[in-house]
Amino acid sequence: MIFEKIFFYIVAIALFVIIFLQMMRKKDNTYLASLILQGIGILVSLICLIANVNINLIIKIIIYIIAIIIPIMLLVLEKKNINLTEIIYIGISKSLIFCKEEKQAKKLLLALIEKKSDSKTAHKMLAEIYEKEGGIRKAIDEYVRCIEINKKDYDSYYKVALLLNDLEKKEEAIEMLYGLLDKKPDYYNGAVTLGDLLVE
Repeated sequence: MIFEKIFFYIVAIALFVIIFLQMMRKKDNTYLASLILQGIGILVSLICLIANVNINLIIKIIIYIIAIIIPIMLLVLEKKNINLTEIIYIGISKSLIFCKEEKQAKKLLLALIEKKSDSKTAHKMLAEIYEKEGGIRKAIDEYVRCIEINKKDYDSYYKVALLLNDLEKKEEAIEMLYGLLDKKPDYYNGAVTLGDLLVE
């Protein structure tokens, strides 16, 4: 029992320090909620230890989850280069778009891009919002940014070609489609659209 408590405090405090240092190094306050929860978990456990109060199993499990399990999950995500900030911002933005709150989603996506400029998902979602609003040129810029981030984003190549065509820039659209089919010859929609444009 004593060994378990010593192990808990060593691991929980070590994780707290590691996550705190990461937050300071990256200047990213996404981890703040986790640190607060973790601190509460450690504090509650410490108070119970000092007051010699037995904690029931459910509370003990909750304390272990917030003080050890969640921080370990954050560190694993970090190790696999999965950005927690990006996941949160994208999730909230998708919810806002679902609720027809595109302006709020756009602000959030722009804030994410300011923090993480290579977020392909954020650029693509922003492009789709601009497209709905009729901001074709801004949409094209965002799709082009998606292509710069991932050269194999063939859907963005195709979207740029369609939008160029909407702007009556057929030659540029045809050139874009040739580039797409050169990279991915079996892109069916690209081939059909290129055929239609050439016929025109």
